[in-house]
Amino acid sequence: MTKYTPEVIEYLKKNSDTPLKIQIEELEEKFGLEITYFALANIRQKYGIKRSLVFYDTEVLDWIKKNADLKIDKQVELIKNQLGVNVSKKQIISARSHYEIKSSVHFNSIFTKEIIDFIKKHKNDYDNKTMAQKINEKFNTLYTHVQIKLFRRRNNLEYRLFCKEALEYMRNHNQDSYEQLKDDVNSIFGKNYSLQQIKSACYWYKLRGYQKRREVESFSKPDFSERLRKSKAARIEIKINGKWIAKSKYVYEKLTGKKVQDDEVVVFLDGNFNNFDLDNLMCVKKKELSFVNAYLNGTCQNNGELTKFKYDVAKLKLQICEKQRQLKEKAVKK
Repeated sequence: MTKYTPEVIEYLKKNSDTPLKIQIEELEEKFGLEITYFALANIRQKYGIKRSLVFYDTEVLDWIKKNADLKIDKQVELIKNQLGVNVSKKQIISARSHYEIKSSVHFNSIFTKEIIDFIKKHKNDYDNKTMAQKINEKFNTLYTHVQIKLFRRRNNLEYRLFCKEALEYMRNHNQDSYEQLKDDVNSIFGKNYSLQQIKSACYWYKLRGYQKRREVESFSKPDFSERLRKSKAARIEIKINGKWIAKSKYVYEKLTGKKVQDDEVVVFLDGNFNNFDLDNLMCVKKKELSFVNAYLNGTCQNNGELTKFKYDVAKLKLQICEKQRQLKEKAVKK
């Protein structure tokens, strides 16, 4: 029996909202098909079968719209008690987002103008917890740090430990030691940053060269530089016109004059990432690379001929799969 008969496709379209796990069970029960989760997802994508994005029936959806001002936890509880429907917080959040159901009260209205001005003035001086404490002390209120956090996020007033000027200074002086940076920044900007805070800022904002760089010996243009990519197997990247690309790709294109396409990659046949001889470089499809790694144990170390044979096998196998797919499509159309 062909897997993709019109009856099967029609069933999947009518039940597009059914979770894939349940569909797998129903396909086996109704049509005697044994199919994997990944294969079913591919079938749905191939025939354009998508969820209708109807999260609830009209009754539940109308209830959510009428009670949009309630907290999500409260909505979950009341929907279960009043309508007898079990829903999760995540489902309600998804429904509110998809149907654009918003609270009728604007969040900013819980803060007075004086408090908003205070937050704007000290946005980089206090984190959310400290800001809540300062506001409650000054204005005799009972705001929580979560309310402060949400307000700052929605109004682009999020707390930044380092101002833009301090970050720019550290970027321009990235050759200085961390100790020197700490002393200079604290002195210039009147702060009291610790050494660990300076190190963290340099890491998260990429202010320093964490990847190893050195002048390229081959292709000796002075403005070229290269670095070791952060990975288990260090691979060299080269900077061309301000962009980092794989050195293997650059060398292959220079020596062969061929353009490496977006769905292609240059591999090292002997597994040595420092061997840029043309005989050791091979341009393959990304699908072929995935097949070799998944089913043929990847690259053979120090054996380029055997690795090249594996890619020939992968190319042939993928051609067979593509031919089978085309024949199945013809069978479905008939």
